[in-house]
Amino acid sequence: MPPAPPPVHVGIPFGPFHLPPSLYGPKFTGAYLAAVPSTLLANLEAARWANARVLLNFTGHNKWFRDSHGFNLEQWKARVDHFRGLDLSSYIADGTIIGHFIMDEPSDSRDWNGTVVSLEDIDEMARYSKEIWPSMTTIIRAWPAYLEGYHYQYLDAAWAQYNGRRFPDMDAFIAENVEGAKAAGLALVAGLNVLAGGLDGPLGFYRDRHAMSASELRTWGRALMSEPYICAVINWRYNAQYFALPEIQSAFEDLNQKAQTHPKKSCQKER
Repeated sequence: MPPAPPPVHVGIPFGPFHLPPSLYGPKFTGAYLAAVPSTLLANLEAARWANARVLLNFTGHNKWFRDSHGFNLEQWKARVDHFRGLDLSSYIADGTIIGHFIMDEPSDSRDWNGTVVSLEDIDEMARYSKEIWPSMTTIIRAWPAYLEGYHYQYLDAAWAQYNGRRFPDMDAFIAENVEGAKAAGLALVAGLNVLAGGLDGPLGFYRDRHAMSASELRTWGRALMSEPYICAVINWRYNAQYFALPEIQSAFEDLNQKAQTHPKKSCQKER
C-alpha cells in the first residue's frame, strides 16, 4: 500500500473509546486507542488514511501500574517504555495523534487501593512522556477541579465527561469545567458517557444504567460542541449493538457534522 496522503482535519475530533480502526472516518473522526506495539503503526496509518485523529493510551488499565500502596510511577514508566522504539514523529506532526492519554481517573481512590494520585506525579508522567515525544500533547482523564492548585509544566489537558444522571444542568457543567481548566492552565477534552449516562435511553448496555437516547445525544452533544474552549469530544464507549441502532446512528451523524463546524483547536495548552 502506498503511503497515505497528508490528512485533512476539520473541526475537532469526535468519536468513542475503543472504536475499531476499520470504522475510523468519516462518521467518526476521533477515537481513543489502547495502543499495542505490534499494531500501533498500522492503526495510525489507518487513521491517517481516514483523516481521523486518535488519542493513545500506552499503559493500559490502571491495574498494571498500581501496588498495595496505590499508584506505582515506575511501573507506569516501564509500560510507556515498550513504545520507545517506535517512530511516531510524523503522526504527531500531522495531527493524526491527538495526544498521549496518560491516566484514567487519578482522583478515584477505588482505583488506587484507597489513595489518590498526586498532582506532582501527574505532571511527572507528562514530563516523562515529553522526554520521549517532546511535541506530543499530554492528556489525563481527570476533572479540572481535581487538577487545580498546581503549576503544570508538562501536562496539557484535563477532561470532563458528562453523565445526565449526575449533572442535571449541562450549561452549569460546561461553565464549571471550562472555568476549572482555565484556572489550572489546561486545555479541555470533553465527552459523553453514552452507555451509562442517559436518563431515558435503552437499558442493557452497561449494568442497570440507561444508555443515552438519540434525543439526549443530540441535545447534550451539541451543547458540548457549542463551547469553543473544548478541543475534542471523545465518548465512553463503543458498543457495536448500541452504535448500530438506527436512531443512534442518525444522532451520531448529526453530532459529527457539528464537530466539523467547531473551530479547529489544539489540545496542547499555550506555553
